[in-house]
Amino acid sequence: MNDVRICILVADKLDEMQVIVPYDLWKRANFIVELISIEKKNTIVLQKGIKISCNASIDKTNLTQYNAIYMPGGIGYTKYTHPKTNPKLKSHLTKDFQNQSNKWILANCSAPVVLFEWNLQNDNKMACSKDFKDLISPNYSPETIVSSGNLITGNGTGSIMEFSLKVID
Repeated sequence: MNDVRICILVADKLDEMQVIVPYDLWKRANFIVELISIEKKNTIVLQKGIKISCNASIDKTNLTQYNAIYMPGGIGYTKYTHPKTNPKLKSHLTKDFQNQSNKWILANCSAPVVLFEWNLQNDNKMACSKDFKDLISPNYSPETIVSSGNLITGNGTGSIMEFSLKVID
């Protein structure tokens, strides 16, 4: 069994493929993958209406146990920074994940905007949806997938397979 542990942070209205495809591929790679709700509930309704059950909510989870934290995109990405969202996430990513070579922050599509807002990118380049490139300038990269420092970012749903396989590599 592989000792890689990945936390997928989920919220209502995130993109189905950006949650389900990485989860499936990472499980097939024998990673330990858990769905952690950033909401106060364990059942999440994704962007197109698919309901998923999470292992736990963020307020009941020790995030330090994971090698990587993944933030999928979709219209629900704003919930990562919503004032009602447990501040544990920002604090943990800033304190425990930023600049640590053995810990990874993964974000796709619109979610890299959150990393930029929280100043987690340092000088690292990041991919994101072209719709959001102005929000992360000057760190924006037009590449499909960018691995820079301890960040792996992708530009959207169309590249989610490539993104997931890059994480496995």
